[in-house]
Amino acid sequence: MSPSVLPRRLERIVKGLFFIAIFATAFFLVYNQVFNSGKVSPDGTTGYESDTLEHIEILKDFFEEGTVLPHPMWHLLVKLFSFLTAMSVETSAVVISALLVTLWSFLVYRVVASMLGSVYPSELLFLTVTFVIITIGPLCVPFYEKIIYLGQGSPNVWHNVTLWTVKPFALVAVWTAVIALHKRQMKYYCFALVSTSLSLLAKPSFVIIFLPSLLALIVSRHYFTYRNSLFYLVLAGIALVILSYQYSITFGAHSKIVVDFLGVWSMQSSNVVVSILLALAFPLLLLHFHPKVIENDYIFLSWVQVLLGIMLFALFAEAGSRYTHGNFGWSYIIALGFLYLFSVIEYAKDFKQIVFAKRWILLLLLSLQTLIGVYYLVRVLQGQHPLFIAIMLG
Repeated sequence: MSPSVLPRRLERIVKGLFFIAIFATAFFLVYNQVFNSGKVSPDGTTGYESDTLEHIEILKDFFEEGTVLPHPMWHLLVKLFSFLTAMSVETSAVVISALLVTLWSFLVYRVVASMLGSVYPSELLFLTVTFVIITIGPLCVPFYEKIIYLGQGSPNVWHNVTLWTVKPFALVAVWTAVIALHKRQMKYYCFALVSTSLSLLAKPSFVIIFLPSLLALIVSRHYFTYRNSLFYLVLAGIALVILSYQYSITFGAHSKIVVDFLGVWSMQSSNVVVSILLALAFPLLLLHFHPKVIENDYIFLSWVQVLLGIMLFALFAEAGSRYTHGNFGWSYIIALGFLYLFSVIEYAKDFKQIVFAKRWILLLLLSLQTLIGVYYLVRVLQGQHPLFIAIMLG
């Protein structure tokens, strides 16, 4: 094992600056989404479009009018921070959202360091891999489709506060659930149960793909033991109770779930199959070039979640005014994030084991998708509409 390329003190400084930069970037973005959203720019377009203002209004209705809210985690955190600091709800929304993005990034870093630490004990590498994971976007082929996000989706989304809220809890749930299946220790079972339950209060889109995927992992890997079986039954029981309550207050006379094959997705993409291939480019090629990655439980779990997410988005929609929102697509987006997280880590871990030519083809693709993701983030920070950012040639 090679020593770290930076002195310990300098490592801490670089790491601190890295997360300060993430917080500052997220703060800048959400501040503009709250205070400058919809303002008309000189070219006639409105900037900093997101759902942040919509959720602030939902928060106010929740606390002032007593409206029912099925997943109030972000709203409760913002209101609590506003109460404790005497800041406005709007300013509190900026701070809490930036903290959530930073928390997700820090948890990604911790997972990266845990999985790569025994192979490449380098803080600089950990931070580099973390940066790739939190910025990478889908593959974009401008001569075929210039739009980066719409239709393809992305492992990183910069316009949805409830997604930012669920991702840290979902990551802890995935990370500790797999460890629990291996070690069968009570603390990991408890971490997985609590984090999964909290994720439901943030956004149910994660749990509806996590539960069946975890069962598929248990069955395929023969992880059946008394403790693991009891853990899964308790986890599924708690989740189903909460999901049933959320369903009962979300869907009723004015809103319902309908089977609608590719209805919403086809509105966003001219070719859904191509969009899926563009979104999955790096992990799909990694699986093809280096099939042993599927032996990694986290990658197996992530692939099952992706497949379930595709099925949900392809088959179901919300009838009524929310039809075009494509809310069944959020499960797919969350799954994409996890698939890229663990695929990038596994690629870095197995880098020297991959055939030379394939290794560098994968690195080229990873670099290209990271550049696309950075380009996309920069355009979002400049105020362009996140759904329609395009790569223009010439």
